[in-house]
Amino acid sequence: MDGTDGRDASLGGEIEHVLVTNDDGIDAHGLRAVADRLSKAADVTVVAPEGNVSGIGRTRQRRISYEETDTGYAVEGMPADCTAFGLRGLDSTPDAVVSGCNHGPNVGSYVLGQSGTVGAAVEAAWLDVPAIALSAYDPGSLLPRPEDEFCYAGAADVAASLLPALVESHRREGGADLLNVNVPVGRDGAVTDDAPMRATEPHDFYDTTARDDDGAVLFENYYGPQNRLAEGSPAPGELPPSSLPADAEQGALRDGAIAVSPLSVPVAPVDCPVIDSAVEARNERRERSVA
Repeated sequence: MDGTDGRDASLGGEIEHVLVTNDDGIDAHGLRAVADRLSKAADVTVVAPEGNVSGIGRTRQRRISYEETDTGYAVEGMPADCTAFGLRGLDSTPDAVVSGCNHGPNVGSYVLGQSGTVGAAVEAAWLDVPAIALSAYDPGSLLPRPEDEFCYAGAADVAASLLPALVESHRREGGADLLNVNVPVGRDGAVTDDAPMRATEPHDFYDTTARDDDGAVLFENYYGPQNRLAEGSPAPGELPPSSLPADAEQGALRDGAIAVSPLSVPVAPVDCPVIDSAVEARNERRERSVA
């Protein structure tokens, strides 16, 4: 259905302007697919790193430079810098942010802290603008296919379908500030029509090993099963995909599902009696020493 201005009405009537960013760089296919899809329903501003800065998390810089190009603002900086610039450095404040679409999955608590795609969305949430961190994965391959073999249009459609609900949730007390969304992309480049969508959580599978590598140190990280093909031969100490709970993001990847994790900021405090006791003991020692 078309809106009165000729745009489609898929984002509802309250999302008029969306900021699109990523960590793969302003020339990435996934970013272009998201910007093209959302521009059918809203004004879109693209602010993205000038090159690939994946795996940088929420790193911010004090000063950035940028160039206005035909495809958007190309920033010499990090994904979170791009969000901050897009939300605070331009003339208007967007109603929502979409970061992505990333090439490959971003799942699990550890990876979410490491991902530049997610870092850009978290920056938006801290600035009180709802955001989606959008990633595409290949459910039938141990490694992501080359970026130019992905078609991100289906993943962009998924983000568009979720934005109105996210914006509504963000307005409610206790609602989601951001969504981490991972979308399966099949061999034909499209999201499988019967792919289920599942509400998930980023579970905390993580470990690392360090070994000598010709005089250097090589880290091999384990984030939990990322693909159904790992079922047959998990490494020692690793979990086979069949052991994952269905609500884990990795469990959704195992099943070829669209994983949608509602998240919030800030980091929540923890009630920790052991630390409370340590603080009290230190203060008691101090009081005795000054008596």
